[in-house]
Amino acid sequence: MAFWGCTLKAGQKQKIDVPSVEVLHVSQVCLHDPKPGKNYLQVQVDGQSYTIGFLEQDKVECLAMDLFFGSEGPTFVNTGKSEIHLSGYTEPKGSIEELGYEEEVEPPAQGGAKAVGSSTAAAKASPKAPPKPAAKIEPAKKAAAAPAEGDEEQEEEEEEEDEGEESEEEAAP
Repeated sequence: MAFWGCTLKAGQKQKIDVPSVEVLHVSQVCLHDPKPGKNYLQVQVDGQSYTIGFLEQDKVECLAMDLFFGSEGPTFVNTGKSEIHLSGYTEPKGSIEELGYEEEVEPPAQGGAKAVGSSTAAAKASPKAPPKPAAKIEPAKKAAAAPAEGDEEQEEEEEEEDEGEESEEEAAP
């Protein structure tokens, strides 16, 4: 990955050359030295023009984005009166398999909805540990009739703590 940046003067249009072996990721756009008025950031790709951001002094001066462009090379257009800075990075172009990622695909769900990814893949990607199974609760009769050894030890410890607190209270004036 390599840093990428671009400066668009007010009213400027700029074509970006992306090497055929790389992908451009635009992650942030900001106003530089904002001036009053609205600034629309547009991108032209494959003959189509799209507004991808709106920036305005003292209201919205910075936007986070997650846009990827291939070798078709986007053209960015600044329609406002302020200079806009775009930033992001370039990375090698490659398929998911070439980069070592695996994606599991589930069959379509009933009712016409299609599954995008697998829940097991999502679980593997999640940083959280899987939920633990619920603890079994014994019936009250069994628990009362035969207290566990650990329970007796815990009760003794609590009693000793209580006695220690009582003696501390008596000693305090």
